[in-house]
Amino acid sequence: MRLPADLLRTAGELSGSLEKEPFEPHRATFLAKQLRAQETICRVLCGETFSLEEETYRCFDIRPTWTPETQFEQNMALGETALPGQGSFFDRMQTLTRKYTLPSERSPLVLRFLQEALTEVRRRTYEMLLLPAGEEVSVQTVTGRPGNLAFSWYLGSYRSQIEFNLDVPLDLSRVLEIMSHEGYPGHHAEAVLKEQKLYQDRGYVEHSLDLLIAPQAVISEGLAMLAPGMIFTPGEEQAWLAKHIYPVAGVEPEAVGWGYMRRMSEWSMDVQGNAAFLLREGRPDQEVMQYLMRYLMVTEEQAQPMLVYLKAPFNTARIFSYTAGKRLLQSWLARSDQRLAFSRLLTEPLSPSELAEETSSP
Repeated sequence: MRLPADLLRTAGELSGSLEKEPFEPHRATFLAKQLRAQETICRVLCGETFSLEEETYRCFDIRPTWTPETQFEQNMALGETALPGQGSFFDRMQTLTRKYTLPSERSPLVLRFLQEALTEVRRRTYEMLLLPAGEEVSVQTVTGRPGNLAFSWYLGSYRSQIEFNLDVPLDLSRVLEIMSHEGYPGHHAEAVLKEQKLYQDRGYVEHSLDLLIAPQAVISEGLAMLAPGMIFTPGEEQAWLAKHIYPVAGVEPEAVGWGYMRRMSEWSMDVQGNAAFLLREGRPDQEVMQYLMRYLMVTEEQAQPMLVYLKAPFNTARIFSYTAGKRLLQSWLARSDQRLAFSRLLTEPLSPSELAEETSSP
């Protein structure tokens, strides 16, 4: 095993040699930013410290931003008037959450629901994209993964394995969202197409690696966050769940409640981004926990896994790859035919700053 100091020297040597290589511009930029991220990781492992802003920029090619709490408060005020039921807003939110949460005693149904959702998102993705022959995804359940709900491991040769953490209760309203994010047309689709188009066809060996702490993660997470909307309208998603999932689980869906929960899951990452700022400022864990509980309307037990995730190395910076990636890609996709542009993101070596420049240009 090589020491961080040795890897740091190697990263520096590779960065210095890039300008001598006859790489096409997008590839050269991609490699330079990947190397900057790996160099930063090694510098941190060697004891160097960076501000959250600098670490996020060096590792992910984005600038982290604080979200004003007024945005959360406006969303909460909307929910307080819209959500049905009696009692405080917090109590109604907890009631709604429990309604869509699969009880632990029914956890044997988790794999069935995920497999059905995977089949549906794959079918719809094939109407939009041509994927390599023989590609496949397997799904399994795991335990002991604090802070992680689901994770897609790319195994190579057009195969992925999605792991769902049974320690985190399954929100039935998010079954399709989870499988489109981790599978089709999200992480798995991106991985197989980049292996085919960039590694196999063009010899871009760097795309045989799937790096979590690197600018490519911003593109990947942005794609995955937008993936459900590429193959479903909100009405189609809700109708499919009402037909295939809720009756088996014994859930009576509410259109207002489902829509509000979806909006709340979207701003959850912004709240966690603010929590990352607080952690890097040295705020006590309990203060950060209270912040999460207040703006996400969750219990301490529900907030604990989020805090565990944020405190893992580099995750205070990585949390911004989700929100920044989604917003960046939304703006970029809006400039042309969305499906064609989405396909380009799945098959080209693009970096966040390149997309930002294209978006800002006339």
